[in-house]
Amino acid sequence: MAPASPSTKGLALIATAFDAQTSALVASALTLARRFQVKLRFVSVVETQWENPVIDTPYYGVSPLVLSEVREQELEERRGKMKELLAKLPADVVAEGDVFAGDATQGLIADAIVHGANLVMTAANIDSYGTFTPRGFSKAMSLMAEAPLPVLVTSAQAPFDAGKPGFSILVSDDLQPDTEEAVRRGYELAAKLGKGTKLHHLHVHGDFREALGSVWSEIRTAVEARLGTTEGARDRILAAEEAARLERLAERPGAYGAEAKAAGVEVKRLSEIGQVGDAIHEAAVDIGADLLVFGRHKWLRARPFIIGRVPLTAMLKAGRPLLVVPAGKDLYAPVAFPTR
Repeated sequence: MAPASPSTKGLALIATAFDAQTSALVASALTLARRFQVKLRFVSVVETQWENPVIDTPYYGVSPLVLSEVREQELEERRGKMKELLAKLPADVVAEGDVFAGDATQGLIADAIVHGANLVMTAANIDSYGTFTPRGFSKAMSLMAEAPLPVLVTSAQAPFDAGKPGFSILVSDDLQPDTEEAVRRGYELAAKLGKGTKLHHLHVHGDFREALGSVWSEIRTAVEARLGTTEGARDRILAAEEAARLERLAERPGAYGAEAKAAGVEVKRLSEIGQVGDAIHEAAVDIGADLLVFGRHKWLRARPFIIGRVPLTAMLKAGRPLLVVPAGKDLYAPVAFPTR
């Protein structure tokens, strides 16, 4: 499937289910449109799970004719809600909408590609993070894990406000190749937001010693006895490793880092040692991050419960908008967001 030519101003696909999160999602999308003049495409997909109902579901044994009527009724209801939504949008925002039936995740991805979208934006109920239920975070997680373009997830409890003064971005970087695109997008977004924006570029060196507990002391004693390592030598090794990671962190942004600084962005690099999820969460809280940016890894293809090597809880428990960016090789087209 060939993508359309990307909009010169950018296009964001807004995936909505017309649920309790919709009003916050629309408000967040409007800040995006007004700040970057992107076009908004609202899309709602009616799932077709009733076409092949399985045992122990409400649709099992129901006449196909009745199921078809139910689907058409829901489609009509969604179309009415979509028409009402578009009619209420401000006149200065360019937007369109569509409603169709099918698999929500794949349908949204296909629609984004066909229309040359730069970004998919959706909402999830923050109170149900981690429950993996259909009414919880599952659709957003599936998009984060599969969509070949950046996915921005917000909620009523964690809205996204592109117009906020002093906007703060936390880019989580594991220094792996698949995260390079996320680093680039984080810096590009900061540069577009301009002067007063704060970008914190964070790397957490995972520390497994706490998880090992007392076993770590036994391992360390055995290794030191075998290698003849002294306390001072161990400290020097850790210091050298920390210095090397900070150096790599400084090199990662390249030209994008220079562009962000030239635009007046305040850039800070942070390197921590500890439990990855806890360290990211603590940094997000301390910084007061308005957006967390993560790279996506297809690690062991464990979808959608693991997105990258970072524990899922590190992305969710902070309760903030998330931008998940696939690796460059997984993008359907090298379209920057926001557009340059």
